[in-house]
Amino acid sequence: MYRKLRPTLTILCVLFFVFSKAQICNGPLNGNYTINKLQPTSGGNFNSFSDAVAALNLCGVSGPVLFTVTQGSGPYNERVVINPVNNASATNTVTFSGNGETISYGTTDTAEHATIKLNGADHIVLEHLVINAIGSTAVKAGIGIQLSNRADSNVISQCSINLGLSTTTAFAGITINTTGASATTAMTGSTCNGNLIMDDTVNGGGYSITTVGTATATNKNNQIIGNYLLNNSAYGVYSVGSENLLVEANNITRPDRTANVTNNFAAIQLGAYNRSSKVSKNIIHNLLISIAAGVGKIYGISLSSCKATLGNENEISNNLVYDLRGNGSVAGIYHTASEFTFYYHNTISLDHAASTAAASTFTKGAHFDGAQSVRFIDNIITVSRGGASAKTCIDFGTMSAVQMNSFVSDNNDLYYGAAQSATNGVGYAGSSVYVTLNDWQTALSKDVHSVSFDPQYSNAAVGYLLPTSLSIDNIGQPLGLTTDIAGNARSSAAPDAGAYEFGTIPFCNAPANVTLTDSIAFWNATAASGYEYSIDQNLYAPASGTNTTDTFTLVNNLTRGAVYYLHVRANCSAGLNSAWVTSAYFVPCNLPQLIITGSRDSFTFCQGDSILLKGNVNPGYTYQWRKNGSKISGATNANYMTHLAGVYELIVAAGPNCIDTSASVNVVVMPLPVPVISYNNGTFSVDQHYSSYQWKLSGNAISGATDSTYTPPQKGTYSVTVTNANGCTGTSAKTTINTTGVEEISGADAIAVYPNPTSGIIQLQAKAPLIISVFNSEGKILLKGENGLQIDLSMLPAGLYWLRLANKEGITVKTIPVTKN
Repeated sequence: MYRKLRPTLTILCVLFFVFSKAQICNGPLNGNYTINKLQPTSGGNFNSFSDAVAALNLCGVSGPVLFTVTQGSGPYNERVVINPVNNASATNTVTFSGNGETISYGTTDTAEHATIKLNGADHIVLEHLVINAIGSTAVKAGIGIQLSNRADSNVISQCSINLGLSTTTAFAGITINTTGASATTAMTGSTCNGNLIMDDTVNGGGYSITTVGTATATNKNNQIIGNYLLNNSAYGVYSVGSENLLVEANNITRPDRTANVTNNFAAIQLGAYNRSSKVSKNIIHNLLISIAAGVGKIYGISLSSCKATLGNENEISNNLVYDLRGNGSVAGIYHTASEFTFYYHNTISLDHAASTAAASTFTKGAHFDGAQSVRFIDNIITVSRGGASAKTCIDFGTMSAVQMNSFVSDNNDLYYGAAQSATNGVGYAGSSVYVTLNDWQTALSKDVHSVSFDPQYSNAAVGYLLPTSLSIDNIGQPLGLTTDIAGNARSSAAPDAGAYEFGTIPFCNAPANVTLTDSIAFWNATAASGYEYSIDQNLYAPASGTNTTDTFTLVNNLTRGAVYYLHVRANCSAGLNSAWVTSAYFVPCNLPQLIITGSRDSFTFCQGDSILLKGNVNPGYTYQWRKNGSKISGATNANYMTHLAGVYELIVAAGPNCIDTSASVNVVVMPLPVPVISYNNGTFSVDQHYSSYQWKLSGNAISGATDSTYTPPQKGTYSVTVTNANGCTGTSAKTTINTTGVEEISGADAIAVYPNPTSGIIQLQAKAPLIISVFNSEGKILLKGENGLQIDLSMLPAGLYWLRLANKEGITVKTIPVTKN
């Protein structure tokens, strides 16, 4: 019978599911909606991302759709999968605007790791979201956002993805065309094209951003622009199988990565089957600043087996690589088995003097092996790193004669500034080191128009590698690049080598000791008619600044937790100027030690009371209280009054990058006691034991009446106030006694109750009808009968109850315990 019914039941269940889901679809979505978990899914609001996506997947769209996450409504703990949206297009985009709210997901599924997954969805915009891909005890892995299964033309912008500083590579920020559980395994038979990843922050994890295709199915026209990729353990940007990929203006650094001492790392990696791709205007720096003993191999930009072709060359241009640190092997560019690549206008500085790298390691400005048809032109490489490693500006490894003949290297500045030796110098090829540029030129007939001069960087300590040396001005050849790393126009006739077009050479000495603090900016005086200065948040010097004849200016209103730059130059005679000198300053947060105190001795108190939670009060800070992980609307002062139980914490902010959260406090609200009194044989008694008692007549305390029983000497309305072991106080219901009324029934002994225990009806034997009330042990009245001699308990669950018997005036005559079976 069951087997015959099973298909029918299955169909009915499916039909019911479809029907029930259809109830929420009143036509395609169009216009503006909110996501707010503090409100139900109704009207224009969705209680969760999942509810919003369910409506999208079911109903589609008929115009542009914007979901705005209500500020203060987070965090959200869920996984979101967006499938293809019916009628979505370049016009009918679907935008999720996060308002800085957080969505977290700790995967327990070994096959699916993503917090947000675009599963074949097109024209989706994800912006202003904070995404935590935190993994779980069962699955130590996570992906912030995953695009797969032909997800095309999507935008991920100004999102912040947090992955933690685990040493595992199972965490990734954004992945394109990957399987559910991998950042580097391509989805078979699929590509993802035309996606834009822009102005996002990815912190931690193994991979910041990956795009993965195959030899026969490459991802096309994806763009990774202007992102801040920090503290990754394996790769910043990782690409395999891409065409027309643009990786531009990203900032890749690892200031807080303190583990992975021995691991290899590449800030940007182009692997197999990359062609017609452009890596441009990226800044790669401080990769081992917190790992002084790091001995892994560190690469700025790495190309391996790219397989580009004539007319589909890869271009690496206008990039800045500096201050890689560590004591292992480092290379600004590491190129192997990759044909048809152009390296134009890059600046590479491997000048960490404090390095103690061993002789078994290497320091290579640019390394090439298997480099067929490669052009290396208009670059600056400086090498003066400390330690005993083998050091060269340019290294040809074991390239064949054919590869060597096809390699063009010219118009570069190859400056080797460390001690020269048999293993250290400008270049290496075959098995020989060429100590000077002249040796290199003579032996290989390369770099005929190159030079070897110190470019005299403006301020290498803060990463401002703008050259100031007259010796390298205008040494480049025109290559069709119209702007430099800072967006300044390049000379079309004689451009400068390196990432910066540094223009006019200074005509007088620049100021020294350029310093910025919270309150003042100052610099040393020079032989100049005056100075120009600018204080901003741009690493690059301005076209002009504020004029002054002083050597200082007062400063105020700098945002805590932000980096500011002081740019100063001297005004020379005849309207000429020195080079700009730039100094960076991180405005300290100076957040106070955040401790929550209370207006009481304890965070535990009795119902009806309240507590004032108090945080540190500091002018200029902003505050937000949270209860049980959710922001409390309107609770934005340092103090917060509450009468509700819960786990409270205080968030304090002194700027966008200066945020701290206090340790939580658990507020416990204890219930008040509810005493129940009975009156038998002329004496009141209380149903339970308490710490103290106070009997009252007409609401007034009776002197000396502080026992659990009390025999009233007169008629009146009585109650008792008790205090329990927790110190909480409660008062019983009032009971009125009248000695005349008691005599009408001739005493409590004239009353009989049966059967007891009972399974249903209780019978009473008395000389007059009674008012019968049934109470539970908490004093709550459950049943009441007027002028009767029986009452039915059959509807009550089994347990102990109390019968309160009163005469017709309502005066309690007797209270009897009864048991319901």
